[in-house]
Amino acid sequence: MHKSLYKAALVFLSVFLLLFIGLSVFFYTSLRDQISQEFLQLREGLSALNANVSSLRDPYSSSLSPSGFQEESQIYSDFFLSILSPPKDGHANVLLQIRPKSIRQDDHLYFTWSGSTPMRPQKLEASTQDGITYSCQANLPVSSPISLYLSLEQDGQVTNEMIPFSSSTLLSELAGSLAAYANFRSVSIGNGCFRFTGDITLQDFRRDYFLYPSSFKSSDVVVRLNGKEIDRFPMAVQKDRDHSDACLGISFKDQEWEVNPGALLEFYFEAEDEHGLHYSQMIESYMAPSHGVAEDSMDYSPVPYAYAGYMEIS
Repeated sequence: MHKSLYKAALVFLSVFLLLFIGLSVFFYTSLRDQISQEFLQLREGLSALNANVSSLRDPYSSSLSPSGFQEESQIYSDFFLSILSPPKDGHANVLLQIRPKSIRQDDHLYFTWSGSTPMRPQKLEASTQDGITYSCQANLPVSSPISLYLSLEQDGQVTNEMIPFSSSTLLSELAGSLAAYANFRSVSIGNGCFRFTGDITLQDFRRDYFLYPSSFKSSDVVVRLNGKEIDRFPMAVQKDRDHSDACLGISFKDQEWEVNPGALLEFYFEAEDEHGLHYSQMIESYMAPSHGVAEDSMDYSPVPYAYAGYMEIS
């Protein structure tokens, strides 16, 4: 009797174990397949996201490389967009130069743009200087949204590409090219004053736009204390130390401003050109320490609280 019960228990236990193992294998296989499928979907989603992020990169993250809009241009290896003169009547004379990757005698290059008043395509001609660079000029609006395009006609086939453009208007492109920089060789604080020695200059740091300093009717360095204007200095045309070009600048030698503990001293560039456009940019700012302002501690060298911001044109 006991042996029969013992055998029945063993059989029941064996069946239970086999059933448990079978169900475990089934659920494990199903879960593994589900995880694999979700992992593949996640990887595909990340790949798509990376592709979208790559397509939205800053067009000037690699200088003037076209990689901001696409991985690689099929038409050119380099392009240069230059504003030849200050804007007039809302338009500016623009020079477009490109270096084609591969072009033959029977091929044709065209430049066009879309905006409020689209223009007819203009043909780019080979430069007489090197025979490699192709260029054309156009009179484009500076303050309305614009898109630039390049077309290559080759063996009856036309390839169109958008030219990388870091902003929607030429006016903001011009603003992005200009910046006022401070080169203070000595900054100290003591006896209740900030003291500065050095220069502030207006520079074209990309050097692919051309703007005559004389086109400004007025250009000043404005000093603000806690947001309130306390001083204004007109800038003058001088030689750029690095490029020997005429530029706007001003020099300070032991120039002092009285400050209280915790005060914020700011330097701004403000200008107006002959066409009524206004330029404004924060250059640098310095915050006085919460203590030690009244002490004779001229060896103290403050670090700028904020560096040069973006030029704004309105």
